[in-house]
Amino acid sequence: MLWIGTNVWLILLDRNTNQFIPLAIAKQYSDHPVLNEPVQALEVDKEGNVWIGTEEGLFQLNTQTKNLIRIKNLPVKDPFVTELKFSPSGRLWIGTDGAGLIYYSRIDNTYEHYVHNMLDPTSLQENNIE
Repeated sequence: MLWIGTNVWLILLDRNTNQFIPLAIAKQYSDHPVLNEPVQALEVDKEGNVWIGTEEGLFQLNTQTKNLIRIKNLPVKDPFVTELKFSPSGRLWIGTDGAGLIYYSRIDNTYEHYVHNMLDPTSLQENNIE
């Protein structure tokens, strides 16, 4: 399976059948009426759920139920998510445009936030993660 993100769709390419299966991501969810932002980053977890980074923040699509949820407890409100990558332990690295790097644990719903600090030479070099 290959996931492709566009401006308003997630497209699944089933490599067994060579068929493209479009899934609209303009869906209702509790605190925001429509997700209608270009997909900036995609990552699939071990359970097959798709994590979606947009200019409006981080979302998770349950591929079994097609339920889309917004991840709300991040240290930055609605970060512009540019990169997503799971660590071997299942935690999610979230790169942002201007808000640094977030290390998110979905197991215990906690995070670590890394940002550039001019006074700390061991901090991030900058807050734009690409």
